[in-house]
Amino acid sequence: ERVEYWIDEMQSRGLKPNLVCFNIMLNACAHGGRYTKALLWLERMVEERIEPNKLSYSSLISASAKAGDFASAEQWLMAMAERNMHPDRITYMTLMREHQSVSGPGQVSHNAAQRAYGAIVYTYVKLGN
Repeated sequence: ERVEYWIDEMQSRGLKPNLVCFNIMLNACAHGGRYTKALLWLERMVEERIEPNKLSYSSLISASAKAGDFASAEQWLMAMAERNMHPDRITYMTLMREHQSVSGPGQVSHNAAQRAYGAIVYTYVKLGN
């Protein structure tokens, strides 16, 4: 909430938040598991004509997965690929970690692991890796 306050304060003083500001906000939403709030910040970002980058998408993947919305997490991963952004090891580890956190410590349900792996394979095929 403090990050949100400072971005709003910037805007009230006529300053435009940049990609870094929005990524900090998206990351804060992801850490707090606030996927709906992250979507609102993404919308504001797009309204400001700021193009999301790999960090933006990784935060959206984390936020949606923490909320238990793995279908959206996979869609964000695929959206990265469709925009020719190469997901990195951190992006994939985020997806797998969130699957694990919902399934319980030390275990990932077979179905969740298959879905995460399928999204990863699709992404690499799409990117030609």
